Amino acid sequence: MNDSKTVVVSNFPALLGSVMAMRRKEINLTQEDLGNALGMNASSWSRIERGETAINIDQLFTAAETLKIKASELIERTEKNELFLKEKGVKVLDRAAFTTIVKATAAGAALGPIGLVGTGLYQFLKTSYLLSQKNTHNSDCD
Repeated sequence: MNDSKTVVVSNFPALLGSVMAMRRKEINLTQEDLGNALGMNASSWSRIERGETAINIDQLFTAAETLKIKASELIERTEKNELFLKEKGVKVLDRAAFTTIVKATAAGAALGPIGLVGTGLYQFLKTSYLLSQKNTHNSDCD
C-alpha cells in the first residue's frame, strides 16, 4: 500500500466513523437521519463519520440504536478494521498523536504522513471488504 518513504496513518474516531457510515448506508439512512436522532445537523454528523469529531458514549448508544446494531458490534467492527489496517501497514494513532502529525505536515514537514480518514478511509475499507468477500466467494467455488 505504501512505499518506505510514505507513512499512512489513521485514528480510532475515523475508523469508528467509517464503520458507522458503512452501516448507515447498508440500511439506507442519510447523515441527516443520524444527525436528527442525535440532535445535530447532517454536517455535524458528517464530521463524526470523518473522524474530525469524536463521538461520546451517549451519542454512540443513540447512533447504534438508530443504526439497528449494538454499540458493542460497532466497536468490534472498528477493532477488526484497525487490525486489518495495521496488517496493511497503516499506523492507527490516538487522536492527539494523529492531530500533531497532521498539523506538522500542514506546516510543511517533509515527507509527512498521508492521513487515511473520512471518505478515503471509507473507500479503502469498503474496497478491501468487497475484495475480501469476492475472494471468499471465489474460494468457496473452488
